[in-house]
Formats: sequence, structure tokens, C-alpha cells
Amino acid sequence: MKSAATQLLIASALLLSTSFAAHAKDDPVGSDKRINQQLQAADLKYTIDDDGDYRLLFSTKDERSQQVFMKASTERYDDFEIREIFSPVLQPDKPMSTALMSKLLAHNNTVKIGAWRTMGPPDALTLVFAVQLDAAANQSTLLSVLEAVVNTADDMELELSGEDRF
Repeated sequence: MKSAATQLLIASALLLSTSFAAHAKDDPVGSDKRINQQLQAADLKYTIDDDGDYRLLFSTKDERSQQVFMKASTERYDDFEIREIFSPVLQPDKPMSTALMSKLLAHNNTVKIGAWRTMGPPDALTLVFAVQLDAAANQSTLLSVLEAVVNTADDMELELSGEDRF
């Protein structure tokens, strides 16, 4: 049985999908058929970029929204195939303070899955909340992880900036 939060997550993605590009019937080059099938079975709408990476947009509380990206390409660690799922939160115009970095590291200790990290070149960093997930994870696990990423990222975006950029 799906949690109420997961049902809300799916419903919010469906509502936003009316103004968001729908998934393609054919699997675009570079995309991962496993993810295509899971997102389509959950009736989640998404776009796929030129590299095959996925972009989803979810509605959150208080009329906010949050973007989530899933890498189509996977990485390996020994026998594990890992997929990264992440959501941007902040693109600071100056280096992040020690206080902010300490806050994020402390927050990492409280989350059940995922961690705060930066992406991009040093002069244009983006703060993201990211999860490295088993690439063969089932649909239920994928939806739970999406829910965790969306909620964690949106809560921190609101706390840090008060804005809804992502």
C-alpha cells in the first residue's frame, strides 16, 4: 500500500504534467528502459535531455514545486550498479559559509537516505540533495526515494532562500 505522502507525490506530478512535457512512447537514445517503464507505470511525467537524463517536476506544500533529476547513466562499485537522483536547492553567488557547510553536514547525520553535496565547477557550484540508489531498485523504492529527495530539497530551499527557484 502506498503512503499518503507517496500518493500526494504522484498526484502532484500528474497535476504539474499538464504544463510539463510528457514522456515519449519510444525510449530516447541514452535513456534507461528500466526507469522509463517505472515512471510510466507510476504515470509520472518527465522530460529527457540530450544525455538521456530525466527531469521531473513535483508540486510540494504551499504551492511550491521541486525539480528532480535522475541520471540515465549508472556507475559501478564492485558488483553494485548505482544511479544518482538529485534535486538542486541553491546556486550561491559567493562561496558557501562555514556555518552553512556545517549545517548541511549536521543535517546529513539526520536523514535516512541521501546527502548534501555540490555539483558543477568551483565558480558556479549548485547545492543539491542527492541519493545514490541501486539502479535495479523496484518501483516502490524509486518512488520512496523520489519522495525523500523532493521533500528534503524543498524544505532546505525554503529554509535557506525563502524562494522557489527549483
